[in-house]
Amino acid sequence: MGQEKIECDACKRVEMSDLAYWWCGECSENLCHDCRKCHEKMKTTTSHSVISIDEYLKLKPEIALHPIHCNKHDRSIDLYCINHDMALCRLCMTENHRGCLKMLPIEDAAQNFKKSLHLKQTLESLESMREMLQRLAEDRLENISDIEQSEKLVKEKISTVRDRLIKHIEALHEQIQEEVSSIVFQKTLQLKRQHNDILEQQETNKLWTKNIETMIAMGSDMNLFLMSQKYRDVRKGQEVFVNENQRQSQRYHISYHETENILGSIKSFGYINVTTTQSKVAMPTDEPMPLKYFPLDMNRLRMRDGSALPPLPLSRLTNRTKFSRTTMGTNKTLKPENFRLKKKIEVPKTRKNLDYVWITGIQYIPTTNKILVCNRNDNHLYLYDDYGRKIKEVPLNTRPWGITLLMGTQSAVVTLPEIKAIQFINIMTFAPAKTANVGTWCAGITNVSNQLIIGCDGCFKVLDASGNLKHTVPVNGGRIWYIHACINGTIVYSDTYKVYGVTIDGGEIFKYESEDMDCSGDNDRLQ
Repeated sequence: MGQEKIECDACKRVEMSDLAYWWCGECSENLCHDCRKCHEKMKTTTSHSVISIDEYLKLKPEIALHPIHCNKHDRSIDLYCINHDMALCRLCMTENHRGCLKMLPIEDAAQNFKKSLHLKQTLESLESMREMLQRLAEDRLENISDIEQSEKLVKEKISTVRDRLIKHIEALHEQIQEEVSSIVFQKTLQLKRQHNDILEQQETNKLWTKNIETMIAMGSDMNLFLMSQKYRDVRKGQEVFVNENQRQSQRYHISYHETENILGSIKSFGYINVTTTQSKVAMPTDEPMPLKYFPLDMNRLRMRDGSALPPLPLSRLTNRTKFSRTTMGTNKTLKPENFRLKKKIEVPKTRKNLDYVWITGIQYIPTTNKILVCNRNDNHLYLYDDYGRKIKEVPLNTRPWGITLLMGTQSAVVTLPEIKAIQFINIMTFAPAKTANVGTWCAGITNVSNQLIIGCDGCFKVLDASGNLKHTVPVNGGRIWYIHACINGTIVYSDTYKVYGVTIDGGEIFKYESEDMDCSGDNDRLQ
């Protein structure tokens, strides 16, 4: 691309004008040839990365998306807070990070970052995510092709059912037509026979009428009298015939009545069912998705002179005292003082002899906006939607205590102290899955990069995402009731009266103790 005419920022400050051919990313300034030479001679800027203006113009859109100035205060970002893993300006530090004990100049935090393990791990994570997204995209397209192909098969099957119905209807039509013909034939035959009998009687009547009329004209009285005597018997027979036919005479009428609601009796051809099967991309229930995530290991960061970061001064933390804002690394901005209730979820009492509900663990599932609740008084997990409506009870092997979610998988995991085990829960079907033996009493549970961290007696156990024990980390304190992984990599846990902060390998960072604190609740209820 052709070079744009860009002036040197350093020359502008002294009311000079010269074209810029270089750009310093750390100073965010355009430099001419002479100013670049001065830039390289200065002790504070000699290590700055300088690129040509042409290269800068190619990078400009990306640099604009990730400026080295604070969006809030429009000042240079010159500090890095290790406690919060955040780059910030000095105003950000004074407002929200005044109590943070681990603060580095941004130059020290970013030193040799291009060669750092963290960058390598970030790129590996991006590559892994890119591969997974590609597989997901291909899976969606494959599924689209599958359902489009299934449309043709389904329609063909529907047409087959239609043809069967038509064939069946035609058979019924033929059957009822034959029935009509049969009835007409039978009734017509019966009526014709009756008609023939009547005709015979008519002929007999005509014959006797003719004979009597002839006898009247030509015969004697004696002959006529004897003939009338003979006709009397014939007449009695005809009278019986006529009377019987009058009494038994029936007229037949044929009509057709369709079956009641004949059209409504066939309400549909069937129904269309959509089933769900496991995606080819998804892993088994108890296995994590193959996404590589590597949290920043702050222990690897060093000062520019090569020395390690200074340790957190434990002397500033005293036992049996509340944390001050300085000790906790918080201030009024980060510590809300007013809260407003948005939604209250009523969890029912599960045992008649108990007047309380004992909730020991809650896990929100962001993918489905569901909430899993551990009720220590029951052998179930309770599933609620984000409106507070109870959806389901998930049966467990025994009473639960803690719960955590394995991100990127279809599993949540609960601890079962009574049987010294953990149990996996499928968060798609919310059905209980396999259990894994921990080998000792266990309560608190969290996870770091899909490694399960489980609080036990005087230690926490590290398990992989399938529930296999990797190693045990001894720590101070007694039974670990609750355990939590912070964003900066610190593991915070509590025994009955103390709260500890440690590294993932067990190195103690802080300890807080108070007789007013009871992290376990009523211990008698655990017996």
